[in-house]
Amino acid sequence: MCARTERSDVVAALSQDGFALLLASSEAPLDAERVARKVLKALHPPFAVAGQQVGIAASVGLACYPADGDDAAVLMRQAVAAAAAAQASGRGGF
Repeated sequence: MCARTERSDVVAALSQDGFALLLASSEAPLDAERVARKVLKALHPPFAVAGQQVGIAASVGLACYPADGDDAAVLMRQAVAAAAAAQASGRGGF
């Protein structure tokens, strides 16, 4: 599943519990950090599902072109490694 935003950013489901955001921005590190904070903030409060309170804990991995890699495969590996490091330090970070 994939969706585009108004700025040509892309959101794609990678697995049952993983997704990727591709930001089309010339200021990638700043935008990526801002978006990571927004995503984590949006997932933080519990919400009701079928009358039950449900919470989501997430970790975000960031990789920016060209500093972290110059092709999609390398950037994906870097982002996955960054997400694993964020998760190892406790959920809710990036």
